[in-house]
Amino acid sequence: MALTDDIRILQHGDLLARIEAGDALELPPMHVRIEPTEACNFRCGFCWWHGAGRTDQVRAAGDLDFTGKRHLDRDRLLRLIDELADLGTRAVSFTGAGDPLVFPGIGDVLARIHARDLALGVTSNLAMKLDDALVAHLARARWLRWSVNGGSEAVYLATNRPRGGNPSAAYSTACENVARIVRARRDSVRPAAFHASVILFAENESDVLAAARLARDLGLDGVSFRPDTPFERQAEPLTVSPAVADAIALAARTLANPSFSVHHETTRQADVAKLGDPDLVCFYSNHTTYVAATGDVYPCCYTRVDARYAIGNILDRPFADFWRSAGRRASYRRLNFDACPSCPYGPTNQVLGRLYDGRVRAAEVHRPAAEPSPFI
Repeated sequence: MALTDDIRILQHGDLLARIEAGDALELPPMHVRIEPTEACNFRCGFCWWHGAGRTDQVRAAGDLDFTGKRHLDRDRLLRLIDELADLGTRAVSFTGAGDPLVFPGIGDVLARIHARDLALGVTSNLAMKLDDALVAHLARARWLRWSVNGGSEAVYLATNRPRGGNPSAAYSTACENVARIVRARRDSVRPAAFHASVILFAENESDVLAAARLARDLGLDGVSFRPDTPFERQAEPLTVSPAVADAIALAARTLANPSFSVHHETTRQADVAKLGDPDLVCFYSNHTTYVAATGDVYPCCYTRVDARYAIGNILDRPFADFWRSAGRRASYRRLNFDACPSCPYGPTNQVLGRLYDGRVRAAEVHRPAAEPSPFI
């Protein structure tokens, strides 16, 4: 596979032509990630926001809040969806410091996204009460990612550490919701691509095969495994132990079939390593961005852990005004790639850098696709 084969922004010939013409900073963000709330029903051990022992590692990075109480105003979030659609954004995904599906009124928000014909993606633990209307909207998403992190009930509970009135029911609740969404997407004109994800660390490394089997038996399209990613870049790529790598390979051999895949995200392991280019900046942040529950806007979800990366706030101003501001347009040049938190967009920035400065033509890097993904 060539370096550029899996860089989704390169599927968009119209966008690449605008960059080549010098109009990159005039373009709307194609994909915006939104964090509706910092609240979560889990306290996963690997989570920067809610995991025991992890929050201390990022407290020094900025004025952060770890209570989980902050959230976007519902009406402001609905207006934001309209503003993004009017500006020309093509896709919205929900993730965050908390779980987006615990946000009050999330059903109204997803309905607005579908009414405005935006592509939708959602990452969630799915271990909360979901009404039928919300399940129907999730089934219509372009993609869903179930953050499962364990296959057997005991490992699942120990890894995710659910909270609330009945935390021991989280496993059964999540499995039931997954089954409901799988059933609902059978009736969808364009059903969601539905995958499970597992972040591997000490508590769940023994559960690889069980997690893959659970995802397959519930009718998902696949499951992916990757190691816990550190906040700061590393001198060397991450690795998993040989035993864990063997377990993932065994899951792929014994459980994968034409409708179910097992992925070992080895490329994500390599992404934490520095590229050794002191001049590489984040061109990617001109084409996607991240809106936090505080209204602060960040270049991406990876910089969200450090308040010093915030480049503006949209609580009291239209998103278009922020996006067209001189400060936002200049912000990407302050983002040295090797100094940023670890992320998977090194190859993306390398290719975009050559296009921005005229070393390659748009036609040379364009990778046509039958249906270009707006989730760049």
